[in-house]
Amino acid sequence: MAGGKKLHFKFCFFVIGLAMTSFSCEDTTSVIYENSVLGKQQFVHTIELIAFGATDDSINPHNRGYRADFYAHFNLSNDSIYTRQQISFFEQKEITAKLGFCNSLSTSKELVDLLAVIKQLKPGLIKQTNVPDGVLYCGKDYCLVYTCGASIKRYYFTRFNLLPEFEMFIDYAENTEHDTTLIKDDSQFDEDNVLSNIVNRVDFPRFKTIPPPVVSTVGFTPPAILRD
Repeated sequence: MAGGKKLHFKFCFFVIGLAMTSFSCEDTTSVIYENSVLGKQQFVHTIELIAFGATDDSINPHNRGYRADFYAHFNLSNDSIYTRQQISFFEQKEITAKLGFCNSLSTSKELVDLLAVIKQLKPGLIKQTNVPDGVLYCGKDYCLVYTCGASIKRYYFTRFNLLPEFEMFIDYAENTEHDTTLIKDDSQFDEDNVLSNIVNRVDFPRFKTIPPPVVSTVGFTPPAILRD
């Protein structure tokens, strides 16, 4: 880690920052949380991004049949990042998690442009153009949670005709897994807790059925074709 910094992540709802950023929140009311590690009160300023997939393990009241195919946590108070991606293919699951600091996070164009839109955009389901007839699947469903002091905004969307600022930020978030300054993280990730705080909300849009992971056996027999 640059500058000898040590990163502490605790997955409850968000990670507590070390210092205030230059960003200002739309809501001037602030919530201050106790940081048990440093013994100091800190201001919370974070972005969480979740890409939903279908669980291939067990459905329970916490996950409601969803899983976090991709999860990213950006702490804007100290420019720290945590990302986690899981891919299932032919009954094999690969999980990659990384964390670290990014000195350019707070000033990145993708983040600055996104925050400018969020400041004006009402939270909830982002309206999109109707899916064309015959299209069964238009990619993953997402949730973005922006927390700034007492203000919490949740946005739900797909990537079909998505606002360009959200589109660019998703690309930025997903590409952080290739950032060589981040280190691999093997700590326990409480996926059900993260999902429960999203999918069990009354404003969660109950996304369309998500195609399950590819499996090696398919219980399907094609119909017989008879010759004339």
